[in-house]
Amino acid sequence: MNFNSIEFIKINTTFLWIILVSNYIIAQDWETPIIKGYGEVKFFEQAASQLNKQLDYKLIFDIKSNQIKNGINKGLWTIARTLNLFELSGIPRKKIELVASIHGEATFITLNSNAYQDKFGRDNPNSNIIQQLNENGVKLYVCSQANSSRNINNGDLNINVIPALSGIAVLSNHLLQGFILMPN
Repeated sequence: MNFNSIEFIKINTTFLWIILVSNYIIAQDWETPIIKGYGEVKFFEQAASQLNKQLDYKLIFDIKSNQIKNGINKGLWTIARTLNLFELSGIPRKKIELVASIHGEATFITLNSNAYQDKFGRDNPNSNIIQQLNENGVKLYVCSQANSSRNINNGDLNINVIPALSGIAVLSNHLLQGFILMPN
C-alpha cells in the first residue's frame, strides 16, 4: 500500500488530535471547590447533559446506610459531590436547597466528637464534612426515633445536625414541598 503525503499528514493530524484530547480529559484534576477534600468531581464542558442554571434545585437525600466512601459516610460524600458539581457548573447558590434525612444504620454518624469517641473509641470521621455541609446551607436532620432506639440523646449530637421527629417526617414533608429524592 502506498500512501501519498497528504493522506499521511491527515492520518498523523487525526492521531495527534486524538492524543491531545485524550490527554486533556485524563489529565484533568479532581476538584473539591465547595466541600474541601470530599466529593471529588471533574467538569466536562462538552458533556451532553449539563445542569441547568435556570432551574431551582430542591433535593433531599435519604441517608440510612453506614456504607463508607473515602473514609466517610457515602451519603454525606454524595451530597458533597452534588454541591461541588453545582459549583463547577455555575449554578447560583440561591438556586440550591439541599436536605438530608439521616436514620437507620447511618444514625451514629451524627454523634458529636465526645459521644462518638465514647461509643467507638476514635474520632468521628464525619465531623468535618458535616460542618462543611452545614456551613454551605445543607440541612442535616436526624431521626429522633432512630436516636431513641440507639440510646442517643440530643446532647450527644453534632451541633450541625437537627433532631427531627422522624426520618419519615423529614422525607414526607420535603417531598410534599417539591423536593426531589436523590438516589444514594
